Amino acid sequence: MSFIKDLFSKSKKDKLLTKYDREKQKLDSIIEQQTRQLYELDSNLSTYKNNFYHLSESDMLLYRKTLSSILDFVNNMARTVNTTTDIKTFVASYNALDKAFSVLEKHEFTGFFSNKPPSKNHQEILEKKHFTELDFLKRAYKIVSNNLLFGENAKYFYTFTEETIKYIRNGGKTVFDNNCKNNSICGEYDSLIFDAGRTIIERNWASIGLIQRTYKIGFNRSARIMEQLHELGVVSDELGTQPRKVVMNLSDFENLEKNFKGIFKDYPSISENTPSLFQSTELNERIKMYNNNFDYMEGHEFEHFCANLLKENDFENVEVTPGSGDQGVDIIAFKDGVKYGIQCKCYSSDIGNKAVQEAYSGARFYDCHVPVVLTNRYFTSSAKELAKKTGVLLWDRDKLEKMNK
Repeated sequence: MSFIKDLFSKSKKDKLLTKYDREKQKLDSIIEQQTRQLYELDSNLSTYKNNFYHLSESDMLLYRKTLSSILDFVNNMARTVNTTTDIKTFVASYNALDKAFSVLEKHEFTGFFSNKPPSKNHQEILEKKHFTELDFLKRAYKIVSNNLLFGENAKYFYTFTEETIKYIRNGGKTVFDNNCKNNSICGEYDSLIFDAGRTIIERNWASIGLIQRTYKIGFNRSARIMEQLHELGVVSDELGTQPRKVVMNLSDFENLEKNFKGIFKDYPSISENTPSLFQSTELNERIKMYNNNFDYMEGHEFEHFCANLLKENDFENVEVTPGSGDQGVDIIAFKDGVKYGIQCKCYSSDIGNKAVQEAYSGARFYDCHVPVVLTNRYFTSSAKELAKKTGVLLWDRDKLEKMNK
């Protein structure tokens, strides 16, 4: 499906607007357009649903691809909800996310989804709406006051939950009670604060990247958790480019946790770990249907195809990274004690500099020894020049076909 578009393509509209305003205006327009298309897809998918047990192989494939496109949309909207600082965009993307999960729920019976089913994700998102709104307020406004309910954007705030509106009227203060449970907004710290602290102490390594990788969360939230751990005396102050030092032992930390039990403030934002569309065995069967015609594969399929090739070529511990937030590396693999960070590109044109840059930074993020770009195409001269300077290996179509023999 083609309705998932680049949210940040070049704007051709009013040049008098600032770059931020142009991008925000465009993003709002795209969300609105894609939401309308989502309603159309909902109607079209009913045909597949009603004839599920009589679908041809090609129709079944199209059915899955359509649902896969909606999952991509869900991930895009989740990222927008978790990062935007604009109230209109926040409300529009949250509503779009709500609608998308309502559509996906109708197709759970197919058995296409792995991890949590859409209905479970949807239920959790609705239950956490208040906490997601508070996270947005903290991110978007230096001062939360009753004035927000009377400004030009008041109509958007009145779509918030009753609890959040009370929070705004109370000047950004939460009234705590004795019924606070783990993962609720009840104090001053992120709900992952003690999980992250324990991980850091046990590994004796206080880095933001470790928190990101372990809990699959963004950089900003991970950095905030690290600052909070510093406030609690778990880690040292910043040491330039070096990781902070762990300054609290596990026993003292457990006592600290016992004293703070149940008084967290930040709730985890909407999860971007939405249901996957295929179980790994089903995905492998789907890849086989291409009969090695990798040029026709979608990005996720190509990544798993490449992962299988690496295994066949004596690579070990081959792992496909999560679809969202992969930091430029799609596959991590080992061979002869060397850790490779591999970005996969299934394109219809030759690969340029951007892929090389992403592979280089992604490999550093995952602490890989060797960054690689693997593609079904070839590389531009500028990409080759950059790769030579940065030490990125370029595995082109010839290398891919050699591996596939």
